Amino acid sequence: NTTTFKDSSGNNNGAVCSGDPNQEIENKLPTTISCTDSDGGINYFVVGNVAGKWGDGSNYAYYDGCDYNSSTLVERYCLTSGPTLYRYDCPKGCKDGACIN
Repeated sequence: NTTTFKDSSGNNNGAVCSGDPNQEIENKLPTTISCTDSDGGINYFVVGNVAGKWGDGSNYAYYDGCDYNSSTLVERYCLTSGPTLYRYDCPKGCKDGACIN
C-alpha cells in the first residue's frame, strides 16, 4: 500500500508513504541547491516550514501540518539532499501543524 500526501491546500508535494506510518517517508523530489528549516529540524511541538531553491532555480516552501486523522503530524525537515518529511503520531493529538503539549 502507498499513500500520496497532500498539504493543507491540496497540493501533492511528491511524498509517498508505504508501510508503518511512523517510518520516514521517501520523497520523490528534484535536486535542490538549498534547504532551510524554520524550526531547526525535527521538532514535533513547533510549527515550521522548509524553504529553499530547486536545482532549476525555482523556489519552494512546505509547511508542517496535521494529517487527515488529526493525531498524526507531518513534520518537514531538511536532509543534505533537500526537503523531506516524517509522520509522527502525537500522543495528545495534532493541531495547527504541531503536536499538542
